[in-house]
Amino acid sequence: MSLCRGGPRRRVLTVAATLAAAATPVFAASGTGGDTWLGLPVWVWAWGNLLVFWGILVRFAGPFVRDFFVRRRQRIRAELERASLQRREAEEMRTSLTRQLAELHAEVDRLRAESEAQGQRERQEILAQAERDRERVVEQTRAEIEQRVKRARQELIQLSADLAAELARERLEREITPEDRRRLVARGLELLREKAS
Repeated sequence: MSLCRGGPRRRVLTVAATLAAAATPVFAASGTGGDTWLGLPVWVWAWGNLLVFWGILVRFAGPFVRDFFVRRRQRIRAELERASLQRREAEEMRTSLTRQLAELHAEVDRLRAESEAQGQRERQEILAQAERDRERVVEQTRAEIEQRVKRARQELIQLSADLAAELARERLEREITPEDRRRLVARGLELLREKAS
């Protein structure tokens, strides 16, 4: 196909060069004013030459020019369609990215809310555990205090009893005579006999 196109192009260029060579003397001679060539005024030859040149140019170069513009129009249309397709794809991508960003923001907000709720729950659990621990420590401390008070009371009672016995013994030793002692021993023996019988 390129050989066919190359052939007519060469022919068009050859014809144009020939016409230009033929027209050169005519245009050169046209400067004399009323000159003629082959019996016709030079200006007729100039216009005829020009019309023939344009006719040959249109006849041989016309299809190439038309094909050039058709191909150019098709290329421009294809580029416009490709640009339109790319614009649609870019718009779809933008829409998709916008949707994904919105989903991402929603996910971040959801995670933040969950984290805050989880933190609040953990805080409440820690406070409740601390309250339970405090109550347990208070109860243990109260029980220990009561135990120590009970022990101290028992020790105090024991000490009081020991002191009272010591005081009673000292008083008895001071106040009881040997006769009172014999009488108390006899009384004790009598009580023992009564219990034995």
